[in-house]
Amino acid sequence: MIAEVYPLRRLSRAIPFFDYEIPTDLVLKRGDFVWIPLRQREVLGVVKRVKPSRPRGLRLKQIACVSSVAALREEELSFFESVAISLAQPVANLLFTSLPQPSKKTSVFVAPVYNSSPLTIPSKEAPTVARLASALCERRESFVQVPDLRRAACVIACALGQKPSGKYLLMCPHVIDARRLADALSVFSPLCVTGEESASKRFGLWEAYRCADQALLITTRTGVFWADAKTDGLFVVRSSHPDHVQHDRNPRLDSRRIAQTFARAFTASLTFFDVCPRVEDLACFAQEAIFSYSISSEVRIIDITRERPVSGDVTLMPSVVTAIEETIQKGQRVLLVFNRKGFAARWRCQDCGNTIDCPLCGGAASAGEHTLVCARCLRTQAVPLACPTCHSPQVRARGYGNERLAQTLQRLFPNQSLCIVDSEHPESSKAQITLATQYDIENHFDPFHPDPLGLVVHLNPDAPLFSPDFRSSQRALWSVYEWLGVAHASGAAYWLSSEEQEFFASALNDPLPVLQAELAFRKHYGQPPFSVWAMVTFKESEKHKREQEVHMLKQSLEAIETTKVSALSSDSVDQARLRVSLSSERVPELLAIFTGLDDRYIIDMNAFS
Repeated sequence: MIAEVYPLRRLSRAIPFFDYEIPTDLVLKRGDFVWIPLRQREVLGVVKRVKPSRPRGLRLKQIACVSSVAALREEELSFFESVAISLAQPVANLLFTSLPQPSKKTSVFVAPVYNSSPLTIPSKEAPTVARLASALCERRESFVQVPDLRRAACVIACALGQKPSGKYLLMCPHVIDARRLADALSVFSPLCVTGEESASKRFGLWEAYRCADQALLITTRTGVFWADAKTDGLFVVRSSHPDHVQHDRNPRLDSRRIAQTFARAFTASLTFFDVCPRVEDLACFAQEAIFSYSISSEVRIIDITRERPVSGDVTLMPSVVTAIEETIQKGQRVLLVFNRKGFAARWRCQDCGNTIDCPLCGGAASAGEHTLVCARCLRTQAVPLACPTCHSPQVRARGYGNERLAQTLQRLFPNQSLCIVDSEHPESSKAQITLATQYDIENHFDPFHPDPLGLVVHLNPDAPLFSPDFRSSQRALWSVYEWLGVAHASGAAYWLSSEEQEFFASALNDPLPVLQAELAFRKHYGQPPFSVWAMVTFKESEKHKREQEVHMLKQSLEAIETTKVSALSSDSVDQARLRVSLSSERVPELLAIFTGLDDRYIIDMNAFS
């Protein structure tokens, strides 16, 4: 008897599995974990199928032994295979990256210990939490708009309290979110997986969850594959966060889509939590399945167009300066949001209009006060004294970065402490005025123990709207609602300083009509979720071969009906990139071409998620 085995190792697309001879004393079935010899060592594998025939003239290696790991059920292995096909990846690669690697030594599972603290909520919000929890228990699929992670944890805890006997998986975008939720939900004795555990501990957590009939597993994006056939429900928190998508290594996946596919295949409940839904969420969840958490923070929108003529600064409007001064006089702290690092937006010649870019690779350079750092090759250079094009000395900083804005704030409030919080200034302090980027939410803001604030001012909420990305309005809304959640948790008023007053006023009143209008635009222009977009990156150092291969692939793809292929610029000189868009019905034809490509082609079926 012969067994086709998926080894838990990375394989080429050309070799999806290996054949092994089954010893006469072993009885195997599909889904069994077995130890197999591979490249002078023994590795774990999963049996794809058992077949009676044997290739003539070939001597096959024998399976060493059957592992004690509980076998994958038929429906579980079929799920892995279907997902691998949809990602144009070998099944072995998906199993290798998603399942833990046990050692042959026996490991003892030790229950985790958490720094638990009581999960509380203001009494006036308790009816809202109870209402949302009851709604979740009545529906299989729902989206809950919550201001922060703490409120999401309260709704989840209340829902689990109403259905105590069951297995649930809770997925987060970041390790820090997983740890905070594990501490907040410690009453349920959760299993928390962050990817930073040792191999034996990781395997122990996986096995403990698989063997349990009642458990709560908290994990990051690839942990979505730990859900098994007995999982009753999945919770995805901060569901709009871009880190739910893996672009930097194989398998390139969107864990939210995997969760949706799993929930529908195994009839499990699915709940998304975030500050605001995505446009794609409106296509996935019925309108009556989208629930909102009421927010009591005072919101005010400052019209930049009206105040700029009388302002002494292009960023700080007079009403904002007055509000900062009044807040400080009350003894309260101010948080200013400005998502642009550095001293300026760019350095430009006033005579010829040339923007100073990296002289080595031509990449855009982030502007410091005295230096330029290339975002592509990371080369640092001093700001030139004269324009490289026309040699004019009139090189000036254009636009504002947070460092330049901090200088302005220090002049306006010389007696107040001020700190910048971004990736270049990672330390946070209890300064009277904090000038922060998105880095502050991701690394410092703790919704379970928020610092009290008097005022949160979003100074550049319009910035995402000027991006050429088709998700620009969605990203602008998500950013605004995230900072509104910070203001709500900290007991502060929330102000926006915007040129798009009407857009944000409508969106903050109710985001659904704005997102529904955006959904209609996407349908008209054939954008996701009404079409599938993929990215193909081809690596080849020789230019002639690279151009020839890409041209041949482009012709093959364009032969598929409704397919549009466009070349995109690449950051590397030895790469070529293609964007492929087509209707959902033609995806099997696309995947048939992709699975025949060699490993020089990097395929991302979720590049635009």
